[in-house]
Amino acid sequence: MDKTVNPYVQSTKILSIIAIVFASLLLISSIPAIIVSSQAVVFFSSVDLSAFFEGLDFEAEFAEIAAATGLSVTEVAAMMEDLVGGFSALVALIIQFVVFFLVFRAIGAAVALAGAIMGVVNASQPAKLKSAKVLDIIGAILTGLTGQILLLILMIVCAVLSAKAKKFEDTTPKFEVVNA
Repeated sequence: MDKTVNPYVQSTKILSIIAIVFASLLLISSIPAIIVSSQAVVFFSSVDLSAFFEGLDFEAEFAEIAAATGLSVTEVAAMMEDLVGGFSALVALIIQFVVFFLVFRAIGAAVALAGAIMGVVNASQPAKLKSAKVLDIIGAILTGLTGQILLLILMIVCAVLSAKAKKFEDTTPKFEVVNA
């Protein structure tokens, strides 16, 4: 019986292992960043920055602004307090966006990791590579949206090799052993 060796199996395994390493590092690095950013959101959401300026004397500066704008000193002080409070809310909003981005990056890394693991596990059984190919494509899209170009390229190559390995398996003629 002639058994044809699939040339894409070994390269699928090697690139999937490399993708596992990169996706794991990305996922591991995302976790502390998410924790620290979440703590920053909690801090900036709960702190009142105007309390930091309570003991400071800005009367001279407020008087200059009041003279230039025609407002009273108390109106200028109230406007500055609102400005500082708005700045605190803006910083909290920006950090919330960063946390969302980091969570999205971690989800993309997890999907890429799952696709790479399935590529390694199922590389010797090309008929089962369809799910690995789908996860590789989804992982490539998610990692591409978060700017992880190296992992994006790895996931695309893994998906292409998975498809070629499956196609090679499908087009290889099957031989039956006939007992005469």
